[in-house]
Amino acid sequence: MLRDIKADMQMQRPIGATATQEAVKGILEEMVIPPGRGTTLEDVSGAVTAYVQKTIHMDNDTADMLRQITTNILGQYAKGEESDNAES
Repeated sequence: MLRDIKADMQMQRPIGATATQEAVKGILEEMVIPPGRGTTLEDVSGAVTAYVQKTIHMDNDTADMLRQITTNILGQYAKGEESDNAES
């Protein structure tokens, strides 16, 4: 799947919906949310990291960096959403 995405990007073609759907499905399968608790940024970044680790070999330090970066990116998005909602 990653090879298909890379090939599409190199050929400047849109990434296929199937690849996106498979990636999202894989990430969702990695999410384990205890009953009665909402989803946190850490849950999502952990699931993204676990999914990527299944497709790309990485050591624990690299996985930790990916988890931190994903949390930061999602946190920036969440902050933007909060300010957009406050303005409405």
